[in-house]
Amino acid sequence: MKNTTWFRKLYQGIPYNVLRKHPIAYFCAEYAFTDTLRVFAGGLGVLAGDFIQEAADQKIPFIAIGIYYSQGYSWKKVASDGKIKESIRTISAKEASLKPVVSENGKRIYITVPIQDRVITIQAWQLQVGSVPVYFLDTNTPENSTSDQQITAQLYVADSETRLLQEIVLGIGGRRLIEYLGITPAIYHMNEGHAALLALDLLYNEMKKNGLTFAAAKAVVKKQVIFTNHTLVVAGTDLFTDEQITSQLGTYAATESDIAIQEIISLGKDTVTNKFSMTELAFSLAGKVSAVSKLHAKSAQNIWKQHPMIPITNGIYIKRWDTITRSAPLWECHQINKRNLLLEIQKQTGQVWKEDELLIGWARRMVAYKRPLAIFEDMKRFLQISKKAGKPVHIVFAGEAHANDKVGLSLIQSLREKISNELAGTVVYLSDYNLHLARLLTSGCDIWLNTPIVGLEACGTSGMKAALNGVLPATTKDGWFNEINIPENGWLIDTNSVARSLLDTLETRIIPLYYESSTNDTMRTWERTMVQARSLIIDDFSTTRMLREYLQKLYIPLINEGSL
Repeated sequence: MKNTTWFRKLYQGIPYNVLRKHPIAYFCAEYAFTDTLRVFAGGLGVLAGDFIQEAADQKIPFIAIGIYYSQGYSWKKVASDGKIKESIRTISAKEASLKPVVSENGKRIYITVPIQDRVITIQAWQLQVGSVPVYFLDTNTPENSTSDQQITAQLYVADSETRLLQEIVLGIGGRRLIEYLGITPAIYHMNEGHAALLALDLLYNEMKKNGLTFAAAKAVVKKQVIFTNHTLVVAGTDLFTDEQITSQLGTYAATESDIAIQEIISLGKDTVTNKFSMTELAFSLAGKVSAVSKLHAKSAQNIWKQHPMIPITNGIYIKRWDTITRSAPLWECHQINKRNLLLEIQKQTGQVWKEDELLIGWARRMVAYKRPLAIFEDMKRFLQISKKAGKPVHIVFAGEAHANDKVGLSLIQSLREKISNELAGTVVYLSDYNLHLARLLTSGCDIWLNTPIVGLEACGTSGMKAALNGVLPATTKDGWFNEINIPENGWLIDTNSVARSLLDTLETRIIPLYYESSTNDTMRTWERTMVQARSLIIDDFSTTRMLREYLQKLYIPLINEGSL
């Protein structure tokens, strides 16, 4: 109700009238809308998809820019026999419900960007998400060479040269598409640093159009650009050598931008690695910078001391992730969801578990700092606890590793090996993790296991999706969990002794409470906690609240400072 009232007032104000003529342009390297359009790898894309759907619901004037990766995201999957297999699936535009972006006379629109010693032609596709048009850029055009046609083929390729070319297409190409379409945004929002070259092209455009000096143009750009940082780990940032930047952007700098290549390099120079950082470039040219949780903002301050961030904790799009029927008790809905998940587990693995047995879930990108296998560090004790007569415990894992993450792949191989041996019958791993499977897991488990090293997880919205559906967290105090009273909604795990703390909590608190019997038809403590956790998410961790805070703390202040 609080959010509804706030948006109603917004519609009557001057900033909203500005946005009706000059929408917010949202740039992100990945978006998760459907499993068919697999142009996402994980949490960043899911968050972007949730956010765009919320903006559409609230009728906030938005356009979104991304890339159409025709081969999607290439996972290296670990099969049940332990062998690593690469999975690539080509996605046709028709299959993904994309429509070509055309001019008023129906002809295909093409834009160009200079790369190295040549010009690349870019076409665009459109997906309409409610009131928000989402434009996906694509270099697979006849005008380009065979190699250039493949620039946008796959998301997050390991080759850094291709990654840089993709970011030129996204940032510079995206801005030029907007200009071609006759749209003049009030705000440009870079969701992560992959789109940082957008701000550079805005800078050049101000110098060219209005005859401004570099310094004056930079000041103008800062009144238009917002940057949201999502990661605290090096693997999540894009770093390039000076030679790569000079090679790929040299022609752009010399013939189109009037900005010396050394000036461009200095804007993105990371003093720690001495490389060009897209994150640093985004910091240099953004007027406001946001973090995705309060703890993230605090931790980021230790890394980027010169760039304080405004904390706006992520939220989830309730309509997308809510599986609970309002007319039925939460426990009954949960048991239906659990049966659906158990059927999927049986379908994939052949394992049959009962719905009245405790089921723990862990599902997200496999990476070392998330410590997915911590619960097995004392294997003997885990097996004793999980196989106790009358009170069994089962765990379902899902999630993949980035193709070039050898540590992540080894974690999956280790898990697969354990499941084939001592964990057989107690633990399963589900492959082909996608949005459909994510919904099954975040609604059908009883416990959501979340054990990252505190300070490395920026937010962690999977726990929000689980709690929304009554799946209770057993978690370290990472990301958004740092903002709530965990014992009122689940169980707190000590990050400094995660394996022991987790097993202690499981044995002495979680298992006894789960198998506690109802008395006098009163709601069990477990069920009351489910209801409380669900209410917490609906009240405080939705994208509705998140969008309102973006408007209050980022968009409207910049609109008020700007010249539109």
